[in-house]
Amino acid sequence: MIIIKNITQRISGLKTFNIVFSVLVAVVLWYTVSILVYPTAPKTFRDVNVAVDLTGTIAETKNLRMVSKSLDKVNVQIQGDRSQIGSIKAGQLSAKVKVENVIKAGEYQLDFEIVDTAKSGIKFDVLAVTPQKITAQFDTVETREFKVTAETPDISVTQNGSLYIKERKCTPDVITVQGPKHQLDNIAQCLAVVSNILELEDSYSAKVPVSALVFKSKQSEVEIDSSSLSVEAPEIFVDVVVYEKARLNLTYEIVNNPKYIAVNAFNFSLSEKTIDVAAPKGMLANTENYHIGSINFYEITPNKVFDFKIELPESYENLSNITDVTVALPSPENFKSKEITVDREHFVILNPPAGTVSDDFDIVTQKLTFEIFGSETDIEKITYGDIIVEVDLNNNADTANTVTVPASVVIQNYPHVWAGGTPDGKAHMVTVDSRQ
Repeated sequence: MIIIKNITQRISGLKTFNIVFSVLVAVVLWYTVSILVYPTAPKTFRDVNVAVDLTGTIAETKNLRMVSKSLDKVNVQIQGDRSQIGSIKAGQLSAKVKVENVIKAGEYQLDFEIVDTAKSGIKFDVLAVTPQKITAQFDTVETREFKVTAETPDISVTQNGSLYIKERKCTPDVITVQGPKHQLDNIAQCLAVVSNILELEDSYSAKVPVSALVFKSKQSEVEIDSSSLSVEAPEIFVDVVVYEKARLNLTYEIVNNPKYIAVNAFNFSLSEKTIDVAAPKGMLANTENYHIGSINFYEITPNKVFDFKIELPESYENLSNITDVTVALPSPENFKSKEITVDREHFVILNPPAGTVSDDFDIVTQKLTFEIFGSETDIEKITYGDIIVEVDLNNNADTANTVTVPASVVIQNYPHVWAGGTPDGKAHMVTVDSRQ
C-alpha cells in the first residue's frame, strides 16, 4: 500500500509540473508570435492639451495672436513598437497647432502636430486626432481707451416729489482696454451696470468689478464676449448723485433810490417769476427765493428793460433751463415824462461836517436839469414848489474845500413820481464851496 501511495504522489507532482510548464511555454510562444507577427500596437489618449506657439512664424512678425479657438483638448490615437508604446503617458503628449499658413488676421481651419513633450525618444505614428482640425481666430492685439457709462436700471428715488437723480457717474470714467483689433473696433459702449434694486433718499455708491463690465456691439444691442479683453482698472466706482428739487421765486432789489420813493411803486414785470432748481440734499433747506441782481434807481425809465443772467452756484442744477430774465415796467405807455430845470434856490444842503452848518457852504452849481416820470395826472399837477434838490455832504470833513457831491431830486408829496439820473445812469452832481 505504501509503494502504491508513493507512486501515486510522484505521478501527481509530475502532472502539476507539466501544467505549469505548458502554460509558460504557451505564454512565451504567444509573446514571440505577437512580436514577430504584430510588432506594433495602437494606444488611445483622451483630453490631450492643445498648444499654440507662434515663435519664429510669419504670424509673429506681423504681431498676430490667436485670440480665440474652438477647442482646448483633443483625443489622440497613436501606434508604435509594442514593447515601448506602453510606457508613453498621457501627460507627455501635446496637440500643437500648425500655424505656418497664418499670414494675416482672420479665421483659419488648422491641423495638429502631435509631439512628445517629454522627448522620450519613443517613435510612434499618429493614427487619428479627434477632432481633426481646430477653428482659430487670429488678430493683432491693440490697446485703446473707452468711456465708461453707468447704468442703474433698478435704482430710483423716493417718490415724494422733492428728489431728483442728477447724474450717474463712474470713477474712473475712462478705462484702458487691451484686446483683439476686430473686437475693439466693434465696441460701441462700455457699461458699468449696478443691478441692485433700491429706492434712494440720498446719494449712493457701488463698486463694479471690471469682470462685470458690459461691452455693447456697434452692429446690434447684443453684448460682446469680453473673455479676450483685459482692463487695466481693478474696479469701477459708480456714484448715483441724488439732488433735492425746489421751486424758487426770482427776486431783485432797487439800489440808490431816494428815501421818499416807495420802492413797491415800481411794480416791475419779470419774464420769469420762478425757477426750478436742484441741489445736494440740505442746501435748499429754508430757501424760497433766488436773487437775480440789482436795479440802479438812476437807470429806471418807463421803457428801460433790465437784463439778468441766471448764474446758479456750481453745485446747483437748473431744471427749468432758464438762462435769462428781463425786468421792466408794465405798460410803459401809461407813464409820462417831463423835463424840469431848477435853479439853486431849490437846493438844500444836508449833513454838513461837524462844527459847521449849512450856511457855511455855497452852492456853486447854478441850475440842474433832469427828467421826471409818473402818471399823466401826477405830472400835470406837479409845480416847481414841489421840487427840492438835496445835497448831502454826509458829514465829510473833506468838504472844507470845493467839492462835487451827488444830489437827490425830491418831488414832495408824490411818492410815485421820480426823477431820472444822467444819461449814463448816474446821480446828478452838484458843486459846493466852503465859505470858511
